[in-house]
Amino acid sequence: RSSPRVFPRVGAAPHPPAAAAMAHAETRRPWLLLLLLAVAGVVAAAPAGRLSIHGKIYTAEDIESKRLEVETGSFIVICKKEAKAQILQSMKDKFDWTPEKGFSHSAMMPMFAGQMSEKHLLYLLSVPEVEAIENDGKVHALVREDTKSDL
Repeated sequence: RSSPRVFPRVGAAPHPPAAAAMAHAETRRPWLLLLLLAVAGVVAAAPAGRLSIHGKIYTAEDIESKRLEVETGSFIVICKKEAKAQILQSMKDKFDWTPEKGFSHSAMMPMFAGQMSEKHLLYLLSVPEVEAIENDGKVHALVREDTKSDL
């Protein structure tokens, strides 16, 4: 035989376990905000139209001049949200390329990720709506200049 259900009075303090869960949820919200700010900081760290590899900034000119050689690797592309679909379609048409991660679950995440070669990077660096490209994990690159070391 089950015990009768007891409903709390309106305006009554929450049940102790419920209060603890609510307090725990309140402590998680600042972490979510910090995470979002960190992501925004990463985007802001790389100037628009620039390629960031392990924190160092490069341009299309660096690749075209052969000063920088980048092996195919995993990259994240941050773009203007209204242009994301158009950029992805142009990558599909031009290279038969589709992202491994499209971040389609959120319109607030104007980014995509996948394996890209120098030809993909050069094309994306030429697209004005691309704000930044960053390595997503270990990427090997060779920099030909005495002041820079190999990555």
